[in-house]
Amino acid sequence: MIQTFVDEKGHVQGMSVLKGISNTGLNEAVMTAIKMTKFKSAKQLNRAVDVWISNPVNFQLNGY
Repeated sequence: MIQTFVDEKGHVQGMSVLKGISNTGLNEAVMTAIKMTKFKSAKQLNRAVDVWISNPVNFQLNGY
């Protein structure tokens, strides 16, 4: 689970791993992918606002 801070323009400004798999490179891969994502702006009272969101991530290993 990755928690991501998205600004009013939809850009990722920060993130933290809430639950991950250490020493596998998977946390880093997820964070890289999320950093490249452009999010739709969150709205409050019809105005764009900054927001923290939680991103659940599931991996599936094939061939094992």
